[in-house]
Amino acid sequence: MKRLITLVIAAAFILGTAGMVKAAHEVRFDSVDFRVHGNYVTNPSFDDDNKDDKFNLYQRFRTNLNYIASENVRARVQLQYSMNERWGDPDGPYVMGGTDSVSFRQAYLQFMIPNTQAQVRAGHQYFILPNTLGSHIWDSRAPGIVVSSPINDMVAMTLGYARLMDEEWLGTDTTGDGIRDQRSRDNQDMFFAIAPITLDGMEINPFGVWVHEAKRFHDDGTWADDDLTSRNIYFLGINATIDMFDPIVVMADFNFGGASEYADDGGANTKVGRTRGWIANLAVQYNMDMVTPMIFALYESGESRNSAANDRTGKIMPTVNPWLNFSSFGFDGSNFGGTAGNQLRQFGLGGPSGKWALGLKLQDISFVDQLSHELMVAYYQGTNHRDSGATFTRKDKAWEVNFDHQYDIYENLAAILELGYINIDPDEGSSEDSWKAAAGFRLRF
Repeated sequence: MKRLITLVIAAAFILGTAGMVKAAHEVRFDSVDFRVHGNYVTNPSFDDDNKDDKFNLYQRFRTNLNYIASENVRARVQLQYSMNERWGDPDGPYVMGGTDSVSFRQAYLQFMIPNTQAQVRAGHQYFILPNTLGSHIWDSRAPGIVVSSPINDMVAMTLGYARLMDEEWLGTDTTGDGIRDQRSRDNQDMFFAIAPITLDGMEINPFGVWVHEAKRFHDDGTWADDDLTSRNIYFLGINATIDMFDPIVVMADFNFGGASEYADDGGANTKVGRTRGWIANLAVQYNMDMVTPMIFALYESGESRNSAANDRTGKIMPTVNPWLNFSSFGFDGSNFGGTAGNQLRQFGLGGPSGKWALGLKLQDISFVDQLSHELMVAYYQGTNHRDSGATFTRKDKAWEVNFDHQYDIYENLAAILELGYINIDPDEGSSEDSWKAAAGFRLRF
């Protein structure tokens, strides 16, 4: 708690003295996101024998501060007090003797390149690859540099680099000879390019991504040079939104990705494994006054019978940090974050995993002022051969139903109720159903 008080005092001091600087300089709170809620979830692991705590209470607070030097230069900081803090957690900040949990979630510099329309963001920031139902590749924060600029009235370009992992920058003298062991090959780096194209009634977002994992990124803790592997991962994708037939809107994605793994064999890199796979999804919605119906379909390539034996060639698209947000219980779309959802992700279906899905959503249902609802029904089935060793096979299937509600108490404050049900029917073994009821408040401005 002392750390939080210190941050609040520091912020108050900054804001109090901001008016003493020249008018072009400004420090202001840009936004706040505070949520507090209770979750009742049965069988989060789909196994009645696991006696999990069904009811828990959580809260989370985030705020953004902008330090504005001019219209061309600013810095942004996002503070977070606790990450989905569970009430009563003996290590949490709200319990006597608990640990403060204040973090800088984002911190980056943003400026315009002089005499151009190009914008630069450098530092720890959030970025997401274009998608319709959530990104199968990347949707998260990372330290990096992103440059974006319009090329003409229809085409723009975004180029980015992020260092996703760098375990250590100094080696360790493990042999006692006074020489530090090499630590320069433990990095994971990502490069990406997005070229948004805006046409009349259509937006198209082609993109490409390349990720390099150095051989010690996969190190198991030993320092033998034998059998250490590096990996190159690439993705090509296109996202499109077509609204020229309004009130009908069509959204679609296609991603293709592959990875090649190399072993350090006496100083020579030898290819020892590879993966090639793809995903596609399509969503069509019809905009109406009191409800917006949408149907969606998703397909991911799956492993064949011989995937593991055929020169170690996998057929599921690789991934880096996916975030599928089309479902508020099975995946990542809950207003209350992973504490009230992610059930199918925990089952091993997050990101590309070899599955197909078909669903119906009734969005923005509203018959009473300030009260809205959303109903989703979805069916999932695997695309992996039952002998491939993959988690979700063509014989495995699941159903999900969500019924979510939001009442706007004030312009920025909402009371939210999320109800969910998942039934998994595996080909082998048994699985109990999972239910969810999550209710709470969320303040956003």
